Amino acid sequence: KNIIVVGATDIITANNGRYVTASNVIHSDYSSAGPRDDGGIKPDITAVGTSVGSASTAEDTVGSNSLTVGDGTSYSAPVVTGIIGLWTQINKQLFNNNELNAASAKTLMVHSAAEAGNVGPDPLFGWGFIDSKKGAELLVGKSNNTVIFTDETLASGVANSKTIKASGTEPLKVTVSWIDPAFVLPANLTWAQAYNNRSSRLINDLDVRIIDTTTNTAYQPWKLDANNPTTPATKADNTVDNVEQVVLDNPVAGRAYRIEVTNKGTLVNS
Repeated sequence: KNIIVVGATDIITANNGRYVTASNVIHSDYSSAGPRDDGGIKPDITAVGTSVGSASTAEDTVGSNSLTVGDGTSYSAPVVTGIIGLWTQINKQLFNNNELNAASAKTLMVHSAAEAGNVGPDPLFGWGFIDSKKGAELLVGKSNNTVIFTDETLASGVANSKTIKASGTEPLKVTVSWIDPAFVLPANLTWAQAYNNRSSRLINDLDVRIIDTTTNTAYQPWKLDANNPTTPATKADNTVDNVEQVVLDNPVAGRAYRIEVTNKGTLVNS
């Protein structure tokens, strides 16, 4: 649940190789699908993994240089790793040499992802197609105070709240992620019983909501149906993912909305 699982896509051939719309992203047929047994969203993200070029050398030959072209998630995963490395460097340049922690890197990746497959997360593309430029723009937005992107410390039973005013010119999107303590399967559970077991693997179950302060309407995060994962994601209470995202497509311009993070049970710090 804490690692970033990467799926593979074909190279975009439309629009001179540039992403324009979700339909431009094609799932590579060898790349496995999610979700996790408990319905958690996996993979987390996709990147190009088919017909990817990489530098190579002949074995035991000094001075040789060549190009290898191959297919696989072994190619898409390094693309994601490289992009997060790029974001880490930008973050250090903008914020006094500070590095992104694991939860921040994942949040940035999910929040900036380009749509792919179904609207919202799905079991082929996860949260979408990685967008290095958008992630960098969000870091710049943080530096000039047009984007809220912070590390927060939570206390059990205490709501963490921020009130913002919607511009009305774009969707209001909130993404949170956290590193969750390890889940240990009960000792009396057999492997057969563990397979496809729908019990949540979360230790700390956080909840994020966007609340309209005028109408008191609470908008909920995306979630998948573990038993019907290819159907489009719905918006409801999510009890299995340690990434939650709420999207309000058409916020009212000038209206105040409260972003609220709470938790079920008692928080555990491992």
